[in-house]
Amino acid sequence: VFCEHRKVPSCIGGASGAGGGMGGAEDCSAEEVEVEMREALAQPRSLHGGFELQREEVLRLVLRSLDEFGCQRAAQALQEEAGLGPEGPDVPALRNAVLTGDWSFAVSLFGRVQWKGREAGRLEATRAIHRQKYLELIEQGHLEPALRCLREELGPHLLSGMPSEGPIGTELQVLASLVLVDAEKDPQTLYAAAEWEGHANGGESRTQLMSRLESLIAVEDFVPHGRLATLLGQALEHQLSEVPLFNPPSKGEANVTLLEDVACGRSMVPVAQLALIHEHSDEILGVGFSPDGNRLATVSRDSTAKIFAVDSRQHPIAIELRHTLAHDSPPHRMDWGNSGTVLLTLSENSKFWIWDAGTGHLLRSGLAHYREVTCLRWLDPAATMFATGSLERTIRVWYTTPHGVDDHAEVQAGGRVNDMAVTADWRNVVAVRSDHVIMVFAINAQFVRDPGSTDASQALAEVSQTVCEGDTVVSLEVSLLEPDLALLFCSSGLLHLWSLSAQRSLKVLAGHNFQRYVLRPTFGGYQERFVACGGEDGRIHLWHREQRNPIALLPGHTGPVNCVAWCSTDNQIFASASDDKTVRIWGPPSREVLPDLEL
Repeated sequence: VFCEHRKVPSCIGGASGAGGGMGGAEDCSAEEVEVEMREALAQPRSLHGGFELQREEVLRLVLRSLDEFGCQRAAQALQEEAGLGPEGPDVPALRNAVLTGDWSFAVSLFGRVQWKGREAGRLEATRAIHRQKYLELIEQGHLEPALRCLREELGPHLLSGMPSEGPIGTELQVLASLVLVDAEKDPQTLYAAAEWEGHANGGESRTQLMSRLESLIAVEDFVPHGRLATLLGQALEHQLSEVPLFNPPSKGEANVTLLEDVACGRSMVPVAQLALIHEHSDEILGVGFSPDGNRLATVSRDSTAKIFAVDSRQHPIAIELRHTLAHDSPPHRMDWGNSGTVLLTLSENSKFWIWDAGTGHLLRSGLAHYREVTCLRWLDPAATMFATGSLERTIRVWYTTPHGVDDHAEVQAGGRVNDMAVTADWRNVVAVRSDHVIMVFAINAQFVRDPGSTDASQALAEVSQTVCEGDTVVSLEVSLLEPDLALLFCSSGLLHLWSLSAQRSLKVLAGHNFQRYVLRPTFGGYQERFVACGGEDGRIHLWHREQRNPIALLPGHTGPVNCVAWCSTDNQIFASASDDKTVRIWGPPSREVLPDLEL
């Protein structure tokens, strides 16, 4: 479409005399023709929504993408038709010089290539070339030329405009020390010390160097690899941001296409009741889906926890009670192991319980703290280590052994611990205290791998403390997709989307009325675009993350809704647990069944 509407340069296509022929073409040089062609291609053209696209930019993007998709003949035909390519004329020569090790010729081309930041980009590219040359000379055992390269080429460029101390000076010292390595006998020492893949033994260092140089070349001379795919991905993300209720069951069922705009209504949002579970005889304090989405666990004031088998793919949804787990005191918290094969529960008499989710058998139990225990979480994917938080101002770390559970470490929290969560990357524990403080602890990975190899006091290391001004954080949850993001439910009734690294609120969700119950919200839906939280009035509040006020208030329960849990494998399903002794399963209206269906 761009080539068809190309402006014909006047010197080769303008009318001449009465006949309007091609007269005058012989007076134009090839350089003049190329200049006019480029001016014509550079003319903007409004294609959509008033935006003006540069023809040359679009053609270069298409050329790069055709080449990446393996359509070399189509790319060649378009390049000949358009009279341009995806990169400047000197870039292919530079690439060939780098890949063949012709370092002098490569450097000689630098003045003809446009660099990002101009002189700064050229200087960084020169350093990279000389570093590669120096390391290859050492790899080959040519120490005298290597030292000359270091002294006359690499060293001056490393120190150009830089202090002799600091990162650059340190790098120069490290590179100088490499001449002591016998690279011919022990090349791996060279590779490790220089953090370099080498070349002589089949390493990809030259290819990596060229990729680095390409990242420094200005866009006028080089279209970055994957640029069109990046732009199209951004277009799709923009479409989804304009359709806040888009919520397919899974990423594989998103059915997002570049060929038409995304459109949907409330049909994808879980606002309809799919099932009612009435298996407990007292208030239900917690509910949660296993990581594989095939099980649902509940904890209740009737001193039992229950495990149900769930199949959300069936219509109506299939739910079957599998195990009833008896406790000697009402359980009020629970956490699934990452594999979904073990369930950790916490009872009001401060005991923890570890259950085999497949058989319902009790594996371990013990007294966690002497005062009220408020929370517990697994600390590792293998479900061998967990932590408990208490009003006695401590967090205890436990690990399981074939013979029982050992209390291995105690961390002073500095205040009463209201709640606790572990980030999705298993690197940090986030704890909230009754005095408005949010604490982040780093999990010692070596301690997790081998508890006996590290001092127990180093199991958790404090990273930060932040005060949530004016609000006590009652409960929290962390994102399963973004390790830096937490969801805080506060005594004011506000919910905060909280950045753990920036230690501040990113977004406030309002419209909730908190009085005295501990309510537990959750992220959920496609790309965790939604937040759900129960209410003391028996309704469930549903927000879109980008909107301050709820998009829906779901009635149904007849008592306070203590906990909401989203299914980890089906974006359209979540469960709610209430003081009315029921669990309700929610989904989109298209999957709705009769409201009086009870399971």
